[in-house]
Amino acid sequence: MNMLGPPWLLLMLNAFVVFVGFLILSGAVNTSIVGSDGVLSRVAEMAYFLIGFLRPHAKYGTNYRLLYMIGRLCNC
Repeated sequence: MNMLGPPWLLLMLNAFVVFVGFLILSGAVNTSIVGSDGVLSRVAEMAYFLIGFLRPHAKYGTNYRLLYMIGRLCNC
């Protein structure tokens, strides 16, 4: 905010910084979801969860029931 220049250029620079921050954090969110899916898949294979949690999605091949459970637990 201490740069010299026209206000529209400063606004564009701020928007660019916010956009790059969003891209960096979205990669971190994706990595955490994939990691938690892997951990919960291994836990479900050890029979701590019902075997129905391991049934893959027909189109995407993910354990979508585990991902839904993660989402519901995070939105408590």
